[in-house]
Amino acid sequence: MFLVAGLGNPGDQYQYNRHNVGFLVAKTLARRYSIRLKRWRNLAALGEFNLENERVILANPITFMNLSGAAVDAIASFYKIPSENIIVVHDDLDLPTGTIRLKRSGSSGGHKGVQSIIDKVGSNFLRIRIGIGRPTNKDEVIDFVLSDFEDNPEEIKITIEEAADAVIALIDSGFERATEKYNRRSKNNSATER
Repeated sequence: MFLVAGLGNPGDQYQYNRHNVGFLVAKTLARRYSIRLKRWRNLAALGEFNLENERVILANPITFMNLSGAAVDAIASFYKIPSENIIVVHDDLDLPTGTIRLKRSGSSGGHKGVQSIIDKVGSNFLRIRIGIGRPTNKDEVIDFVLSDFEDNPEEIKITIEEAADAVIALIDSGFERATEKYNRRSKNNSATER
């Protein structure tokens, strides 16, 4: 069994923010598998589907980004999902917009939602990092992540679909094969995983 947690903030005002790409990937998977995400314990919107012989719990924590760990920990404990079978999908300021990187364990890289999960379940989980770029002025980071994609919304739609494909590849093919496929794709021609 796997848990796929798409990180973001609840509420219509945040729906298409850069910080909500994780939510958008989870919603894309829900659409693909014709499932409805339903409220669970005031911690997350949950749904589930089967992929071959694997049960997948799909979640959008509704605890707000910086408290994502509370929801992920509660869901993983309830369904008895080991941390190595948790896939967290989140935005990344350090990657160019549209870039996807798969990563296993490690630090949060300054992402407070990821740090919240590390604080609750440890760092041994899978991550799908989606590049959102970075503002030129570091004082504008909060406004930047809470703003919508305006430059090229079509590009990010394609990236969301590819990130959903990457989730399926992780579950279906394993980390190594999925990494070979998705970590090569980069908007800056870099093939290395950070």
